[in-house]
Formats: sequence, C-alpha cells, structure tokens
Amino acid sequence: MKHIHIIGIGGTFMGGRCRHCQKAGFKVSGCDAKMYPPMSTQLEASGIDVHEGFDAAQLDEFKARRLRYRQCRQAQDGCG
Repeated sequence: MKHIHIIGIGGTFMGGRCRHCQKAGFKVSGCDAKMYPPMSTQLEASGIDVHEGFDAAQLDEFKARRLRYRQCRQAQDGCG
C-alpha cells in the first residue's frame, strides 16, 4: 500500500484531500502546527494518523512517497 504523509493536514482542503486519497486506497498520515475540531475529529474518525507539530523526524518515521492530488484521483478512477 502506498503511503502519503500530508504536511498541513488540518486545513479544510488538505483534510478533504487526504480522505479522498484514503478512499482511493492509500495509507494516509499527516501533521499540522495545531489541530482543531472539526477537522481533527473527522480525521481521527477516518482512522488517519495525525501528529500535532512539525518535526523533520516524521520524514524518517513515515517513509511516505510524495504524490500529487492528480495521482490520487487517477488511482480512484482506475486510470493510474
């Protein structure tokens, strides 16, 4: 399973994109400076691993592959 780690996951746009990618079959995790409801609770309910704060060690911990939204969309549509 391909893994995406989203920096800035707590925003409305990024939070929505991560749930979209999760539904497309990707493992999704992320971080943001501060996490607040309702996004924090929505991501938690979706089973997405979220970390508060930014730390370069997260790049080693999560070993995520960098992907763009378009690639997530292609995977969902079955053409990627």
